[in-house]
Parts: sequence; structure tokens; C-alpha cells
Amino acid sequence: MGRSGEVVMLLYLESQLQNAYRVYMLHIPAGSKAMSLEEFRTEMENDEETFELLLAEFENLPNEQRHTH
Repeated sequence: MGRSGEVVMLLYLESQLQNAYRVYMLHIPAGSKAMSLEEFRTEMENDEETFELLLAEFENLPNEQRHTH
């Protein structure tokens, strides 16, 4: 985290963003509207903690959920 007044940039691979988005999509109830990938990107750039939690959850997904589209 940066000091007060500093801007902190979250650096990530595009594949990490897609993996976090996959987990996010698993939590969206059927019939509910989900953010687009670009909306999700903007949200995650402002919420590093949630991004890290989603990536950690992705690592614990069974293979059949990790590789579905």
C-alpha cells in the first residue's frame, strides 16, 4: 500500500484478470446482471484486496471449473 497521497498501481497479467473474473462470474446468481470484463477491470484496479482474494479462490477451484468458459 502507498503512503497518504501516493498513487498505487496494481500490476497484473491479463490471464490473472481473466482468472479473477471467472471466479467473480461463479458468484453471480442466475438471472443477475454481471459486470463486463472492462467494468470488472476498473473495479479491480481500485480494489487490490478483492482481486487477490479472487485469485486465491481461483487457485483452489477444481479443474473442471478452472477451464470452463
